[in-house]
Parts: sequence; structure tokens; C-alpha cells
Amino acid sequence: MFLLALFGLVFNELGLFMLFRFQNLRQSAFGKLCSSHTIANIGVLLVFAFWAAPMTYLQSPLPGLFAGKKFGQLNIMFLLCSNVLVIAVNRFVAIFKPFLYHKLFSNRTTFFFIAFVWGAAFAHVLPYFWDDCYIAFHTSEYLWKFAETPCGYVISQYTDFAWESST
Repeated sequence: MFLLALFGLVFNELGLFMLFRFQNLRQSAFGKLCSSHTIANIGVLLVFAFWAAPMTYLQSPLPGLFAGKKFGQLNIMFLLCSNVLVIAVNRFVAIFKPFLYHKLFSNRTTFFFIAFVWGAAFAHVLPYFWDDCYIAFHTSEYLWKFAETPCGYVISQYTDFAWESST
């Protein structure tokens, strides 16, 4: 798990470097959206590399500790910061409505789209600040599990499942 996360980190950081290196990508809406998406990918990979992998290696029986809950919350937030839908719309407009592209994807609207995606992801994890609402990595089963509480049931079935099904 650590090696896979490490490879992912290397290649995502290389991609981010390339996005910032080339002026055309750095200044375009597509480049900004891809940068935001890559930063979210790096966040997920950091959680796997420095929390899930060490916990699996050590076979830690303590997944529900405060740190484990916060890493789970952070992982969900980064996972939900996916700009794939906005990137797809961006590419669709660039191909099929090129004359509208600069109007629809100006610096201001691109910033709004990115802020909206990150804001929605943060709003999604607000319930995880309650003590009985969490997701934690269980080393015995090699998976992230929601709390077995009424709140954990609601966030797993309605919030998380509905969000993931709609995107």
C-alpha cells in the first residue's frame, strides 16, 4: 500500500509540476482545474501513505482513535474534491462551444467552480466533527468503515452513498 501511494505521489507531483511549469497550462482554466484535482489526489495519497499503510503494517487495533477519525475525515474531504465533472464540462465547452469558452471559464468563474467543489467537500465532512460520526481505517479488514452509530449509518447511507452515486 505504501509503495503504491508513493508511486501515486511521485506521478501526481510530477503532473502538478508540469501544470505549473508550462505557462499555457498554468494560466488556462483547464490547467487550474487539473491542478485542483491533482492537489486533491495528493491529499488522498498522503493519507494512505502516512496513515493507512503504517497502520496496516503495524496491524494497529486502534482505528477509532481521534487521529484515525481525523485522517478518515481528511481522506473523505480530499476524495470529494474531485473536479472531474467540472473538467468534463470544461472540455465539452472547449470542443463544442469554443466561442463561449472564455466567457464561461474566465478566471473568476474558474475560481468559483474550484471554490464551490472544495466548499461542497468541506460541507460534506462537517458531520464528521461530531464524536460519533466518523470513518476510520480498519487494518483487520483493510477498509475504511463508518462508525456503527445512528450518525454513522446516516452519513454512510444517505450522505456518502447519495453523493457518490450522483457524481
